[in-house]
Amino acid sequence: MKMPLGLVNGDPFSLSALTDAWESVMRVAEKDVADRGLSHGITSFMRDAETRLASLADELAAGTYVPADLIGLEISDGDHLRRLAVPAVRDRVVARAILELVTPVVDPLLGPASFAYRPGLGVRDAVQAVAQLRDNGLSWVVRTDIDNCFAHLPVARGRDLLDQSLTGLPSRQKVMSVVDLLHARLVKDRGGRRAEPGLPQGCPLSPVIANLILAHVDRAIMDHGYCMVRYADDICVCVRSEEQARQALDRIGKVVSELGMSLGVEDTEIMSFAQGFSFLGEDFGPRYPPLVEGDRVVEPAAKVVYVASQGGRIRVRAGRLIVENSQEVKVLDVPTAHVSRLVCFGSVGLSAGARA
Repeated sequence: MKMPLGLVNGDPFSLSALTDAWESVMRVAEKDVADRGLSHGITSFMRDAETRLASLADELAAGTYVPADLIGLEISDGDHLRRLAVPAVRDRVVARAILELVTPVVDPLLGPASFAYRPGLGVRDAVQAVAQLRDNGLSWVVRTDIDNCFAHLPVARGRDLLDQSLTGLPSRQKVMSVVDLLHARLVKDRGGRRAEPGLPQGCPLSPVIANLILAHVDRAIMDHGYCMVRYADDICVCVRSEEQARQALDRIGKVVSELGMSLGVEDTEIMSFAQGFSFLGEDFGPRYPPLVEGDRVVEPAAKVVYVASQGGRIRVRAGRLIVENSQEVKVLDVPTAHVSRLVCFGSVGLSAGARA
């Protein structure tokens, strides 16, 4: 797994690492542009990103960094209302910098049952894994999830697991002290300031810590011989008979209760592929969705930019690559994290930042 350029020196809080993290935050934020546009916090940070990032690096180096309160939000998710606790933009940058450091360390610790929040894996892969189990003759399914998962996760356990995974890393103690700061903040909303249990669902670090905790569930279920697919807290266990399904469900409930959590009653069911069921938004049946081998096209996160605008100029500002034509009209404006290479044809100017 490739380490981001900013982490080559092993310091997730260096200016280069924080710049990489800011570009990642921007990339995530831009996915929401079509629906809601960039938030005020993002646009405000963009206006003076270089100065803000430098100040953030200085605070982290001096040990004076203090995160702001989390921002309480409510988002409609179909029939459910999800409560999020979102860090301020600068704190998201710090959390993302830590995430870039720990992901290559944590990911190998997660087993084959886990598909969410992992590089190169997603919903499609989880769906195909279930289809594969069906085609292998496992015709019965336990479909369940964990009730209000993030709010009930044992934070202390997750913190210890993350700490253990970073053993031998030079920046381990410094990283964990900042992790503790990020997860000790109060939530601020219209009702005032309050403490909330579990992990803040809007923090970039929370999913990877959740995966570390729930890997215990994966191992405990698979050690009993069950075939399992988990996407975040959505769980699908495939077996050969209805009786095995009931036994598997009993086992899942016991393992989850060991973590101080419980299964979601409304979303728990035992079904067969013949009856049909829904998992991760996909309707499963005896033959659908089909198992498709080798058809997946992986779109690269960063792409090549070809520039042939004669007399034009390429520059970098606030973590974004900007291409202007000879009349200084902007023709491209994208996060630098989206760009792997620049290829120029003819007379095209490059600023020092773009060359770097």
